[in-house]
Amino acid sequence: MLPEKDENYLINKIITFDDYYYSLKNIFIFLILSKIINLFNEKIIVLIALNIIIFYGPLDKKYPYFLFKSVMYILQIFDGIFGLIKCLIPSYEEEKKE
Repeated sequence: MLPEKDENYLINKIITFDDYYYSLKNIFIFLILSKIINLFNEKIIVLIALNIIIFYGPLDKKYPYFLFKSVMYILQIFDGIFGLIKCLIPSYEEEKKE
């Protein structure tokens, strides 16, 4: 196991494939994010992020925890999809010796 004090701990955890589910999930998320960034111009994404930061106060008053709920909603969708894929892929089980 890699030491947690390493500055590249998360990257090394993804690259080493110690936990296949964790590695494949993060690689797939990075792939989707790169496709979204390539689809839109980077300036548009920065402007959207700046607008969320600027208007976060009024949005938070009208819709409490707006940003947190939206991020959690997206993460739950990804976790549901990956959980379904993880259940459909058969895992290796050793034969039990009696």
